[in-house]
Amino acid sequence: MSSRRSPLLLAPNLLAGLAYINFHTVQNGVGEIRGQITSVPEPVTGLLFGLGSLAALVVRRRAR
Repeated sequence: MSSRRSPLLLAPNLLAGLAYINFHTVQNGVGEIRGQITSVPEPVTGLLFGLGSLAALVVRRRAR
């Protein structure tokens, strides 16, 4: 997959879980860090937001 292609052409690969990000540096020109891009199911997103909000409230109350 190439970053030079249209995002619309990459959509099927993204939905199939075949998309990734590869970071290149001067020391490692072929790529140093590679990360797979996956979708996060919506209920998990809501749960993480709820837990983060709860944690923020607890920290705020302890600070008083």
